[in-house]
Amino acid sequence: MSCSLLNGLLGSFSEGYTYKEKKKNMFIITFIYSILYLCGIFITVLVLINKDYKSKEDFVQLSYANNYKMIKNMFNNRPFTLLVICYSFTLLCGAVCCMLLPYFCRYIIESNFLINWSPLFFTTSMIIGIPFWIYINKILSINEKKYKYILSSGLLCISLTTCSLVVHKNDDVLFLFFCIIGGVTTGSFFSISESMKGDVIDYNEFLYGIRNYTTYAGIFMCISNIIAGPYDHPYVHLYVSPFL
Repeated sequence: MSCSLLNGLLGSFSEGYTYKEKKKNMFIITFIYSILYLCGIFITVLVLINKDYKSKEDFVQLSYANNYKMIKNMFNNRPFTLLVICYSFTLLCGAVCCMLLPYFCRYIIESNFLINWSPLFFTTSMIIGIPFWIYINKILSINEKKYKYILSSGLLCISLTTCSLVVHKNDDVLFLFFCIIGGVTTGSFFSISESMKGDVIDYNEFLYGIRNYTTYAGIFMCISNIIAGPYDHPYVHLYVSPFL
């Protein structure tokens, strides 16, 4: 859904703008998504800082007599509430990385070669990034998934914004460099958030002795769709596109 909005915005680059204006608009879009990435990082940091829980009385009573109490109990689980927000930002922002590539290659770098091949470089880097991050984790002894998430999302944010700022026309090699960095970090970025979701569900089971995996998974997906949903409306495309 977020991609639908982005497709309308990027499509507005095709006519009526100079090269500098196209580059400026691309930077604005990547900067906005980078800010959302940083919001996800900040929320993850809050989870790291807030480790003190007084007792089980800090949550609502342990009764699951009806759905209302069960849902209320879930949202009083602070790690779950924070991760829902972070997870939504991940889905909203992460999906647009591959979509930015052909538009950036066409209107900023103006390279037909990169239009066709940059998605392949990005995808290949994602595949290579899986064993790469496993190896890095062993070297750095990073066992906490939260730290891995912060590191990978930070690198993705930096590569996205820096690329839109420093890459100019015909900078094919420099763009491929940032493309590979973004691809290597994206695989870890998505997988870690999914893994953290499972840990939060396990933590709730530890607290209350009841496992509600399907309910948790449904809430994660529902909230992420609610956040991204308004941007899929065609009138949003018509309203926003003239401003780019």
